[in-house]
Amino acid sequence: MKKYMLIKLRRILLFSIINPLFMMVYWILFYELYTLCKYGKMNSNIYILLACMLFYLIWFIIVITKFMRKPINIPK
Repeated sequence: MKKYMLIKLRRILLFSIINPLFMMVYWILFYELYTLCKYGKMNSNIYILLACMLFYLIWFIIVITKFMRKPINIPK
């Protein structure tokens, strides 16, 4: 059972890392966070940060439910 969960976790992480949309939003999130910390401009940065965090929350819910429903074969 533990090996099964490790395989699923590895698949979820790999699926998230290799997706270009995920990487683009990741870059935007940390760029906006960097400019917020460096300059303190809160006018537009906060809304972009919240949008990115909402995207990630929805993304992880979808990915986790997708992988939990889909059974995988474990070699013995």
